Amino acid sequence: MGGVMNIFPHPDAIPGNPEAPGGPDKGSPSVEDRFVAEREALARILESGEFQRSPNLEKILTYLCTQFFLGKSHLVKEYSIATEACNRRGDFDPKQDAIVRVEMHRLRKRLKEYYDSRGAAELLRISIPTKSYVPEFEKLASPMVASGLISEAIEEVPEEGVERDQPSVEASGPIRRKSASFWVMALALIFGLSFAAFKLLPGSNRVAQDKKSPEVASAAAVVPAVLANDPVVTNEADQTVGLSEIRILAGRPKGRYPDRYGVVWQGDDYYRGGSAVAVESKVHSRGFDSNLFSNMREGDFYYDIPLRQASYEMLLLFAETTFGEGNSMGGDESPRSFHVVVNNNTVISNLEVMADAHDVNASTAKLLKDVRPDKDGKLHLHFQSTLSGKAFVNAIVIRPGIAGKIKPIRIVCRPNLYRDSDNNIWEPDHFFRGGVQITRPTGSAALPKDPDLVKGERYGKFSYTIPVPPGKYQARFYFSEYWFGADRPGKGGVGSRVFDVFCNFRPLLTNFDILQRNTKNQSIVETFHGLVPNLDSKLIFEFAPKVNYAMLNAIEIAEDDAVLGSH
Repeated sequence: MGGVMNIFPHPDAIPGNPEAPGGPDKGSPSVEDRFVAEREALARILESGEFQRSPNLEKILTYLCTQFFLGKSHLVKEYSIATEACNRRGDFDPKQDAIVRVEMHRLRKRLKEYYDSRGAAELLRISIPTKSYVPEFEKLASPMVASGLISEAIEEVPEEGVERDQPSVEASGPIRRKSASFWVMALALIFGLSFAAFKLLPGSNRVAQDKKSPEVASAAAVVPAVLANDPVVTNEADQTVGLSEIRILAGRPKGRYPDRYGVVWQGDDYYRGGSAVAVESKVHSRGFDSNLFSNMREGDFYYDIPLRQASYEMLLLFAETTFGEGNSMGGDESPRSFHVVVNNNTVISNLEVMADAHDVNASTAKLLKDVRPDKDGKLHLHFQSTLSGKAFVNAIVIRPGIAGKIKPIRIVCRPNLYRDSDNNIWEPDHFFRGGVQITRPTGSAALPKDPDLVKGERYGKFSYTIPVPPGKYQARFYFSEYWFGADRPGKGGVGSRVFDVFCNFRPLLTNFDILQRNTKNQSIVETFHGLVPNLDSKLIFEFAPKVNYAMLNAIEIAEDDAVLGSH
C-alpha cells in the first residue's frame, strides 16, 4: 500500500481535454474514477469543522483542489486565488494586498495541525508545498503510519522540469510519489494478516459489518460522480427506474467533462445547424460550474435526441455574453429574443436571456416538465431565431420525470451532492446569488434521520432563483443555528440573529429568530404552500438580514399537493 498512484497516465490527459492522447477516449480511467478518493479526502476535512471559523481558508482549499481535479492547476495564480476564492475585486494588486500569501501560510499550517490531531487516522492527506498552489495527495503506507506508531522511510522522487513557484500542466497531473522501506511494508502486512485472523476467531468482540462508524457514514453520504447516460434509479416513481439522464454541453467538442461536483457532462451531440461558439466572458454562474457556460450553440438549430418513451424533465441553461455592458455588442440590454420549440410546439416564446437573468453575464435556467419523445423515439428541440437575433443555448439536461408533475427540487447548502436516508439526492448549492457557503462540524439532533442535512450553511444577504413550470408549489426551508447560543461559538441568545424571508417580494417570514422559536434543538423546518412563480416562471427567495446575517441550510421545492418525507 506504500506510495500514491500516478493519477494521469499521460501528461496531456487532463480533464477538459478528453481528446488528448491517453485521455478518456483512449481507454484510460475516467476522471471521476481517478479522483474518487481525493474528492472524499477533501470532503472529510471540510466536514470536520477544521475551518468553521476560517471560511477564507475553506474557500481557498476548495478552489485549489477543484482546479487540480479539473487539470487547471497550471492556471492558478495569486491573482486568481484573490479574485475567485477571496472575493477581491478585479483591480486586485498583489503588491499592495498580501491576502493570498498570508492565507496560504495559514492554510498550510492548518492542514498540518489537522493531520497531527483530529485527522491523524487519515490515510490520504492533502498538503500544499511552499511556493506552490498545487495540492498534493499523500497516501500513507498503513494505519500504523497514519497513527504515528511507526515512521515511514521516504524517498522523494524529483519532479523533472517543474518549478515549485510556476506550476505546470504536468504538476497538476502526477501526485508526488513516496515509497516505504521494506520493513514498514512487512510490518503492515503482518498487522493486516493478524487483524484478519482475529476477525475470523469465533466469538471475537468485533463490530458488525452493517454498523458503520460516523466517519464512514459521513463519507458514504457524498454521492460519487453521476455519469451522463447512466441508468438513473430513483424512488420518486417506478416509471423512472432504468431511464437515462442526458447532459449536453452545447458547442463543446465531443468528450466527457466532469464538473466541479463530479457530475459528468457530454460534449455537443444530436444537433443540426447552428454554430459552436467559444465564450470569452466570465459568467456569474450562480453555483453551477462556470465551465458549463464556456461554450454555446448559436443560430437557428435543432437537437434530435433519442429517448425511451416516458415522461422527462428538461433543464436549459443560458448566459447572455454577447450583449450588455462590457461585452462585444455592448448596450444596456439585449435586443435579441428567440423561441424554444419541442416537437413542433412552442414552449418558450420570445426569451430574452439577459432580462430573464436580471443581469449581464449571469446564468439563468428554464425547467420544463412532461417532456416526451415524438413517435419516432426522438425528442425534437428547435432553438428558433427571430428577426431580433440568433437563438442560443449553453447546456441541456434531460432527466427522468413524473407524468404531469415535477420531481421535488432539493438543494443542500454544501459543496457536494448528498443522499438522504430515503435515498433521495440533494443537489449541491446552486441557483443562489450572494452570501457565503460554509460547512459546519455537526448536524442537528432535531433531524434524527438526516442530521448531516444541515451541516452546510449559506449566510449573509442572499437569494435563490429557482426555475419551475407554471403551477402552485410548496417550499420547505431547513434552518439550524450553529453559531449563536449559550453553548455555541458566537455565544448570545434570542435576538442574536434576526432576518426576513420573501418569495417573489411576498413576505414569508418576518423578524425570524431561530433561537426564539426553538431554544433547545436550535433547528427549525418551515413549510409554505400556495407559492406561485412569477411571469418568468421563477420562485425567487430572498433572505434579508436585520440583526447579523441571514442563513439557510437546505431548501426543498415540490408541487403543492406532493407529500414530502420527514428527516
